[in-house]
Amino acid sequence: MEKGATTAAALLHRLKREAKSRVEILGPVSSPLAMIRGRYRRQILLKSGQRPELHRMIARFRGQVKLPSVVRITIDIDPLDML
Repeated sequence: MEKGATTAAALLHRLKREAKSRVEILGPVSSPLAMIRGRYRRQILLKSGQRPELHRMIARFRGQVKLPSVVRITIDIDPLDML
């Protein structure tokens, strides 16, 4: 659901502005494997030079994100690949 990814990205941008954070937000974009088992996949990448700043952003996001039940969110800290 592209709308869910767009909503999540908008929340991340709002949280970044409020916290005056330097976390870089990239996306949402289609995943390299854009559909698996009939489900669409999108990615949002967060980059930061400061690990604590990144963790604070993720914690605030998890506390405020409200998406439809059909949208699943997976947060991968230090992903080995982007598949």
